[in-house]
Amino acid sequence: MIYIYWISIIALIINQKISLFNKIAYMFASGVLMLIAIFHVNDSDYLAYINIYQRILDNFDIVSFREEVGFLLVLKGLSFVFDEYFGAAAAIYFISISITCWFIYRYSTNPCLSLVLYAFYPFFYDIVQIRNLLGFSLILLAIHFMFTNKRNIAWLLSLAAIFVHIGMIIYVAIILLYFFRNRPLLKGSLLALTIMGFLLAINLESRLESYYYHELRYGWIIGIVSYVLLLLALYAHNKGNSYNDDLYKFTLYALLCCSIVLPSYYFSLAGARIIRNLSLLVFINVADIKLTCNMKWRDALAIVCLFLYIAISLSTGNYVEERTIILDHIEL
Repeated sequence: MIYIYWISIIALIINQKISLFNKIAYMFASGVLMLIAIFHVNDSDYLAYINIYQRILDNFDIVSFREEVGFLLVLKGLSFVFDEYFGAAAAIYFISISITCWFIYRYSTNPCLSLVLYAFYPFFYDIVQIRNLLGFSLILLAIHFMFTNKRNIAWLLSLAAIFVHIGMIIYVAIILLYFFRNRPLLKGSLLALTIMGFLLAINLESRLESYYYHELRYGWIIGIVSYVLLLLALYAHNKGNSYNDDLYKFTLYALLCCSIVLPSYYFSLAGARIIRNLSLLVFINVADIKLTCNMKWRDALAIVCLFLYIAISLSTGNYVEERTIILDHIEL
């Protein structure tokens, strides 16, 4: 499976200029990502969800669960169709990855490259954190419907995303801040909501010990450097090309808003997932970079920043399943 995956990645890079093959290759690679997600069954989160699903099958008492109500209802609905968690997870992966791949294809000028960048880093973390994957895919749909002025649908999707994963509240607040930014009173209220959203996103009251019981030392520098690289890659490329499209402005706005999580890095990198999700939007924005000898220096800077961002993220693991990535081995 993994060999097919990397072969498809190489094919996408080599054949970016062949339109028909590009579309076929994109669909094939999307399908491979979906299969990898479905058969990714050996991590600790997956085993925990198996236990949750079994409890739902045995006796569904919603009060006894700590997970979000929306996600529990999704599992309950799927339990009428699937007797095992594998089937339910496959259905969730199919929906979430289909939405994500569609969003990439809809908004990227080079969807193949965007998919490659996504596959290199955030993808393998997303399939571990299935609630986050489903919740953020609903956020992507909400963003699309906001751009197409179908805002009632966007609000429903945003609400559903929050009920699937409480961490999505910060993105909903950012969406509201962005699309209603010309209303000062509402803007101030939503800024406060954004800050509260971050606190809810990491669920401090119930998970304080698991997030912060380790000594951080200097590992927080890695998280901040990764954020700066991502922001610089987005700004350098799009500024150099004078882009004014809605997705670029929204992505830049969202990244700047999410800078509120950076102080928390001093204690834990648990909030890194909030920024990691936005990396997909950055990959979509910078996907039209042309690798030529006379490329703009800003594009070259963006490429270097993206390479360093992915390399640092993969080598340090900004966020892992144990939720306490402290990087104790890094000392200055």
